[in-house]
Amino acid sequence: GLSRMRYMAAQTKRPLRFVALASPVANYSDLAQWLGVPPENMFNFHSSVRARPLEIGVQGVGVDHFQTRVLAMTRMVHGACARAAGAAEQTIVVAPTLQQSEATAVELLTLAIGTGTEAAFAPAAGAAAALAAETAKVQQPTLRQLMPLGVAFYNERLSAADQLVVLQCFVRGWLKVLVCLLYTSDAADDSLR
Repeated sequence: GLSRMRYMAAQTKRPLRFVALASPVANYSDLAQWLGVPPENMFNFHSSVRARPLEIGVQGVGVDHFQTRVLAMTRMVHGACARAAGAAEQTIVVAPTLQQSEATAVELLTLAIGTGTEAAFAPAAGAAAALAAETAKVQQPTLRQLMPLGVAFYNERLSAADQLVVLQCFVRGWLKVLVCLLYTSDAADDSLR
């Protein structure tokens, strides 16, 4: 959309104004340059100015094979999720593909059970009954097994009803880990803000 707008502005030789509102970005000057915005017309809030705090961690994995690399990364993500869940914090994990979103959720819970940390992902005692009632509405079998244990995945293959249940449970704090794609639907984006 933006590239087409810039192309149309160049063809008609009429100036174009972009008003872009988003979360703070680290590469705002690159973004402004791509949009054709002069530096004096660009403003960006510092990354520490967020409605909700964001913790950023970078770890490298020196493995070339995709599946092996994803498995190694899932182990690191499990550790981070277990620490966050133990501190009563929720975690959103971003997966690269639709298939990987479901597989990552299953693998995270498998690792939790294998390491004895599954209790960290479990919903609070008061929320367990409500989560069970919502989980009963879910049609997708894998998701129905994961949710009572505090882990879920969200992708476009889920029915609209299942997507809604997952988002509501996560927003209410009943799920500790949500695995989704970087590009989720508008409904998910609005719910997770």
